[in-house]
Amino acid sequence: MAYKNDFRITKTFEPNNHEDLIVLNPEDEPLTSERLNAIKPDQEQGEDNVDIGTIKAELSKNNLELIGDREKISGGIFGPLFRLTVRDLKTGAEKYILERTFAKTKGISRRFSCSELNDPKDETDFEPRYRSKTNPKQIIIDYLYNEREALTELNGIKGIPQLYGAVDSRSCGSILTEYINGHDLNSLLMAEDKNFTLITQILEQVKETYIQAAKRGYIHNQPIGSTIMVDAKTNQAYLADWYLYCHGTIEGGDNNPLARKYQAGLAEIENLEKAIITGKYPS
Repeated sequence: MAYKNDFRITKTFEPNNHEDLIVLNPEDEPLTSERLNAIKPDQEQGEDNVDIGTIKAELSKNNLELIGDREKISGGIFGPLFRLTVRDLKTGAEKYILERTFAKTKGISRRFSCSELNDPKDETDFEPRYRSKTNPKQIIIDYLYNEREALTELNGIKGIPQLYGAVDSRSCGSILTEYINGHDLNSLLMAEDKNFTLITQILEQVKETYIQAAKRGYIHNQPIGSTIMVDAKTNQAYLADWYLYCHGTIEGGDNNPLARKYQAGLAEIENLEKAIITGKYPS
């Protein structure tokens, strides 16, 4: 059975010809020159986020109405995170939704990564959207596209945030997901008075979510190093940050690099869990 190649990033590159770039998903739209121009750096120095009117239109597809303005709750590696208050148009119930933005700052889009890779290695870290015909080591990763694809395909798995929509706005965009009202795993691990029983339960949930996602072909890039949110009322854990993963089968044992990556991620979770159970994790 053939498996995907594995690569490590060595440097970035600037794509210049849309006809040289292959769309890797046969169901994806062809890459146009207009889209390529949006990916490349430009001279604009302002920060660019998705227009709020576009967000309202996307929410309406799910019978949701935005109430009030965006509420910025933190920064992010791709752009600000906003909490949105929405009303269900069918029931009248109100709730929060999380908007993760993929912004453009100082002319550079944080949504895309144009990377030139090294020779194939034993570990797969990237899920590109486009690849150069003339230089297969050159790829373009679209983080918004990746997260939308993953959350769509993983819908229904316990511990996966629900997707409420995605807005594609040329060089930037937004992902609209379930808002988890609670705390993240890191805050529990860093607390002076750690609840090791609760942390162990959370890790068991994360492990099951990771396994079920991998069975559907989505291997999270770094389950322990990512954002793991814990609902304050139910203590249900949610594995987030699905913008960077590898996609494919985990069958094939050691001959399959994706299977090796999956096992490494599983070991991360189990090793932390073991350290807590055996009392070796710092108190």
